[in-house]
Amino acid sequence: MLKLVKLQDHAEGCVFVVAPDCLRVLASGVVIGDAAGTIRQFPAWALTIRAAGFRVAFVAQDGLESLLDDVPWALLDVLFIGGSDEWKLSDEARCCAVEAKSHGKLVHMGRVNSFKRIKRACEMLCDSADGTFLLFGPDQNLPRMLKWWTRAKHGLQAHLPWGVRR
Repeated sequence: MLKLVKLQDHAEGCVFVVAPDCLRVLASGVVIGDAAGTIRQFPAWALTIRAAGFRVAFVAQDGLESLLDDVPWALLDVLFIGGSDEWKLSDEARCCAVEAKSHGKLVHMGRVNSFKRIKRACEMLCDSADGTFLLFGPDQNLPRMLKWWTRAKHGLQAHLPWGVRR
């Protein structure tokens, strides 16, 4: 896909391309992210994505907080907070976001479709977020989402004496 002319025409405006993460299927059939596996396969993907002219995002998932010294920080531009719903909202995920910020990286959270999630993304100092909320009734939901962001950011700034630093 990175070689598609249609995609290449938008490379300059693209915020990032997410490198594929490594997944495991449990005996129960549940699919979970494999943080160590994602770290192992990331360098090759990062080089491929960057060679195509795009910034690179690394997917953080359950357990990454104990592997932060192994993350190839120099190869990524964005830490993409993924993983299970429980983990992505956890203090462990926030530790990963703080570590990314200490390396000068942007932080993005995926599957953000409610005020609660937007508020948590702001608390975790995420620079951006995405979700499917706007696909359903964009004319009505875009104003709602913008209000959520404003409320979440205002609430966070009111609790941090130095404001939100990005």
